[in-house]
Amino acid sequence: MLGNRSMMALAGLLGIGVVGCGGGHGKQDAGAGNSGAGGVGGAGSTGGVGGIGTVGSTGDMGGAGGNGGGSVVGATWTQRGTKQNWVSVASSADGTKLVALARYGYIYTSADSGATWTARGTSQAWMSVASSADGVKLVALEYDGKAYGGHAYTSADSGVTWTQQGIAQPWTSVASSTDGSKLVAVDYGSSDGGHTYTSTDSGVTWAQRGSAQQLTSVASSADGSKLVTVASQGSIHTSADSGVTWTDRGTSQYWTSVASSADGSKLVAVANSDFSGAHGYIYTSSDSGASWAQTSAQQWWMSVASSADGSKLVAVSGDDPSGSHGYVYASSDSGASWAQTGTQQNWTYTGTQEDWRAVASSADGTKVVAVVFGGYIYTWNGPLP
Repeated sequence: MLGNRSMMALAGLLGIGVVGCGGGHGKQDAGAGNSGAGGVGGAGSTGGVGGIGTVGSTGDMGGAGGNGGGSVVGATWTQRGTKQNWVSVASSADGTKLVALARYGYIYTSADSGATWTARGTSQAWMSVASSADGVKLVALEYDGKAYGGHAYTSADSGVTWTQQGIAQPWTSVASSTDGSKLVAVDYGSSDGGHTYTSTDSGVTWAQRGSAQQLTSVASSADGSKLVTVASQGSIHTSADSGVTWTDRGTSQYWTSVASSADGSKLVAVANSDFSGAHGYIYTSSDSGASWAQTSAQQWWMSVASSADGSKLVAVSGDDPSGSHGYVYASSDSGASWAQTGTQQNWTYTGTQEDWRAVASSADGTKVVAVVFGGYIYTWNGPLP
């Protein structure tokens, strides 16, 4: 049986309420799909699969000027799209092509850096999404919380049509190489944990890798050779051979998200809490995960993204069990300026207080997109402060 904290972590990923975790009623939450952009975690985010039928688009979502779109939030954040239970987002390398998932909703794509959005596919219990560097090859995962799991869907035309792939699993996260051929996906599993799955043919076939863990997020280098996974109530694992073998790294935390530079040398991982129940930290590595440094303020961290060179980082924190909302934070020096105490002077505050759930970045880190569960999509254009 899963412990209280693990149940809360899984509830967060699935977007459901939990009763009795932490001594009270769990709040409705949504998980953060790890996301990336052309070389950020291998242009990836979460998911993978492979093979039946296609589904077309379902109309326009509206951008700036429609349904709340176009209003400026904070200094340089712009609110986009419609209010939905957003759970995951991914970006092309140049930040022009975006894809976002709405829990028990549709897949939405944008070809103009988020100004306008189009609903695609069918309504599903979407979990995580990843993109190739050019934004043409996409992979999305769905899982409704049932024992049999959900499927992965792939698109080779920037999200216009989708194909169901692979076997059903309780998927949580997916990442992609820059060319979209190498995919890596993880599932949460049962009380014994889930597994890592890799594909070298854009999701048509999959191979199970690694040992059983309650995996919550995965990231990839640009060429798909260096991978990193994090687990709830577990540790960080890295692979230098496209997932064939794995090395246990770091300490056990309630990890929620991980991101990678294009070469896989610079990694960043976030946790929403530690085993004592205190809020979690952000951890960075400059040696492909061999060693880790704790940084930042304690927050209920949900998602993190990295630029291709690993110098520009963006992290979002969500609602914690006490009901406190989160913020967006950014670093332009690979996290070096973030003091471990994480005061507001050491962090750069870049947004309004929202129930943030996922974030993605362009390869150069100048275009950022973040999504809010029960809220909107927000885009940032320009250098990070």
